[in-house]
Amino acid sequence: GLIASAETLAVPGLDGREIIWEAQPRQDVALRCPALEVCYGGTKGGGKTAMLVMAPWEQILYCHQRYLDTGRKQRGRWITFRKELGELDDIIERSMEMYPALDPAMGMNGWTKMEKRWRLSSGYIVDFRHLDGPDDHRRYNGKEISGLGFDQVEEISDEVYMFLAMQVRSKDDGMKKLL
Repeated sequence: GLIASAETLAVPGLDGREIIWEAQPRQDVALRCPALEVCYGGTKGGGKTAMLVMAPWEQILYCHQRYLDTGRKQRGRWITFRKELGELDDIIERSMEMYPALDPAMGMNGWTKMEKRWRLSSGYIVDFRHLDGPDDHRRYNGKEISGLGFDQVEEISDEVYMFLAMQVRSKDDGMKKLL
């Protein structure tokens, strides 16, 4: 799982060969926080994008281990939202730097450009979505989502935020502990 170094968390690739990312102290606090919702802000260069890309790490690790144990693809799904589609570019670029190293068995083959989706070797999915239209959030009604991230959440209405938060759930008892 996450490896605690002297000051911050270090995330190894799923193959355990190398550390692919080390959290800054503020990122470390946010990632270890047991709260259901974590607000992470700050100035440019404060690590918000990398923290948001690595936010689903515990679920990724859990699904990877379950996949190794059972041989069955897993169902977890994290979605990172942004108000406008074009504003997702930085987050997607950072995920392209980190996720293939995180899951070497997947590599770049897990990326689907049209869907803006990573499908990890375990079956776990990380999506990047926008909420441009007034009813874009409704397409997630009834969908099983195991985690949410929002970049610039202040651009999202409370109604949309609450609607999406209500979709977070899992049938997997182990995953429920990570929600």
